[in-house]
Amino acid sequence: MSKQSSLTRLHDRLSTFMLVTLVLAGGLAGLFLVKSAESGNSRNDLALTNRLSERRQHIDSQLARIADHVLALRTMAESRLKRPTQKLSSASRHHLKSSLQHDKRQGYFHLDTLHHPTIRKNVGSLTGLGDPSQVDAETLQEMQVVLDLNVGFQAGYESFPAANRFYYISERNFLSYYPWRPANRLHFTPALLENSVFLGGTPALNPQRRVYWPDSPFADDAGAG
Repeated sequence: MSKQSSLTRLHDRLSTFMLVTLVLAGGLAGLFLVKSAESGNSRNDLALTNRLSERRQHIDSQLARIADHVLALRTMAESRLKRPTQKLSSASRHHLKSSLQHDKRQGYFHLDTLHHPTIRKNVGSLTGLGDPSQVDAETLQEMQVVLDLNVGFQAGYESFPAANRFYYISERNFLSYYPWRPANRLHFTPALLENSVFLGGTPALNPQRRVYWPDSPFADDAGAG
């Protein structure tokens, strides 16, 4: 065997060895990159899951506080409506009724004339269907209770950024809304009594009188909800 042939075979073996080594190195490098990517994705997924969990807990906490606030408002309203000593006097009923302004063309009444810019932060809007001269004593009593609740609406509005609207929809065909909006932008309509926002609180659909969420998103005439 010649010296040149031996060198050729040695060269071939070294070339093959180097090729196999490069292939193995490339494969290991690829595997490392895949594992690194999987590890990075796992860390990202875990971080995202933790952030979502924290956000959910925060939302759940806010919703629970809002629900407690609503229940407190309900208790206050019921107490005022049921307690005989809290009944409106004849003079108070007359004052409230005379303050209601009738928009004959649109067919509703409102209290917008009482909302001077300096007090709009403290009192929401109140609108109702029809001629205010026909509003009975029980409806006036309920309206006054709702106006008294505005301090609670304001407190909730300022305490809970997520609760940026407070509605009181009455089966007696009137609506109270906080914060204040002019009646020509938002006023009571009979369609409100057919909305799940109202129906969900009726005895027929909610005999246990629980706090509930509407079946579908609610958008009012003012473009909010």
